[in-house]
Amino acid sequence: MMKKYLPLIIALLLTLPAPASEPWVGLCVSVADGDTITVLRDREQVRIRLYGIDAPEGGQDFGTVSRRYVGDLCHRQTVTVTPVDTDRYGRTVALIEADGVSVNRELIAAGLAWVYPQYCKIPECAQWRALEADARAAKRGLWAHPDPVPPWEWRRRGRGAAQQDAQSAAEYRGNTRSGVFHKPECRDFDCANCTAVFPDRSAAVDAGFRPCGTCRP
Repeated sequence: MMKKYLPLIIALLLTLPAPASEPWVGLCVSVADGDTITVLRDREQVRIRLYGIDAPEGGQDFGTVSRRYVGDLCHRQTVTVTPVDTDRYGRTVALIEADGVSVNRELIAAGLAWVYPQYCKIPECAQWRALEADARAAKRGLWAHPDPVPPWEWRRRGRGAAQQDAQSAAEYRGNTRSGVFHKPECRDFDCANCTAVFPDRSAAVDAGFRPCGTCRP
């Protein structure tokens, strides 16, 4: 009987996130957007992707508002990082607390992020979905917009448009130390740490990099 259900049990286990690592404490030194921050740990800058949520991108409605909200909660503050996973870009995916407040949860409650259905698997996600529903009903934050577009859909549309337009599909390079990305004509395009390569701007932003202030990609 056990053998009959073994494949199903294995499949269910594979859908669960990896067990959380031990929490650690560091200083939040920068906020890239509503779901990506950088935390200083023992003199090392660690790029963090907030677990289970997806905030509006910089080019979307409420993208700037979401980033500022996270900045008000944790920028230049000591935060507790509870790692849950590592994403394909090498970022730590984690729960963040600032002064005892869950930043992940607060973004959902304020109506400034979506619960990320594909990746939110821990027990807290059920509560976050309820908070999202409350924010939606109250038209709080981004839910005041008549037709808010989820970030994952917005990124998909952006990549599709880039593929249709060869001129917009130029390679971008990101500096893995500073977290800044550049377009080909930038003077810093060939910097020593510009080893992250992206097919388009959306991919660089999705990876948590921010645009260069000089070449403005």
